[in-house]
Amino acid sequence: MPNPKSEIRNPKSEIRNPKSPACLAIGGFDPSGGAGVLADCEAIAAVGARPLAVVTTITAQSHLRFAAASPVPPGVVRAQIDALAGAYRVRAVKTGVLPTPRHVAPAADAVTVLGVPLVVDPVLGASRGPGLVDPRVAAAIVADLLPLAALLTPNASEAGTLAGRRVEDEDDAMAAAETLLRMGARAVLVKGGHLRGRDLLATPRRLRWLPGRLMPSVPTHGAGCALASAIAAGLALGRSLPEAVRAARTLVRAGMRSTARRRGAWGPDLIGMRLALAPSDAARGR
Repeated sequence: MPNPKSEIRNPKSEIRNPKSPACLAIGGFDPSGGAGVLADCEAIAAVGARPLAVVTTITAQSHLRFAAASPVPPGVVRAQIDALAGAYRVRAVKTGVLPTPRHVAPAADAVTVLGVPLVVDPVLGASRGPGLVDPRVAAAIVADLLPLAALLTPNASEAGTLAGRRVEDEDDAMAAAETLLRMGARAVLVKGGHLRGRDLLATPRRLRWLPGRLMPSVPTHGAGCALASAIAAGLALGRSLPEAVRAARTLVRAGMRSTARRRGAWGPDLIGMRLALAPSDAARGR
């Protein structure tokens, strides 16, 4: 049988004068656009990179409720990656929902062959509804993606699951981040929705709390997708990790503030769409 990795090509010699570097988002399809690869692409475009998307699972949901999910066959996921990697100059990859352990391998193979930065948003829980992610995915992420990740972006619960410990406060978050670094992640951003709104950026050199505050009146569906994708887009544009994180946080917080001002809005679902139409200097990291 042919090596499945052999179909993925680095097209540096095939694409001439691309207008913008591409950022590949691998994840679920939310038909509302509030999360998943639609939100990923909006955030990537807002930062200024070329969005590409690979769908791993199809969901039936809105911003109000989650109804069902159906995984895309892993072979089809791999075929999507092969088609895009063979046609565009992919400069970074972001992963979101990987519904089964068999969906982790195509993402890991792509990053290995392309040799580009990877941002892993480890969607593990069933906060939106049952059946979205196989519980065994956590172990597959640790084994296959963690060693490749330029950045891991778990929330507090996900950080605890991956690190094998409970995360209930800021001290727990720091301990979990240090554990994940020892397990092979090059950097970890523990998102602060459950930590008084502050994010923890951990690297082997330092642990740093980034300023923030909770916005309880604004639903957070899709905020994690937008944040991780905007960081990956910044890396695709050649920014350093701290620069990419700073610009992405500015983008998401600007979108949430805009949402808070709009009566009847449903949360940060429109972050990428609104800012992609009129990208701000802050969104572009200026």
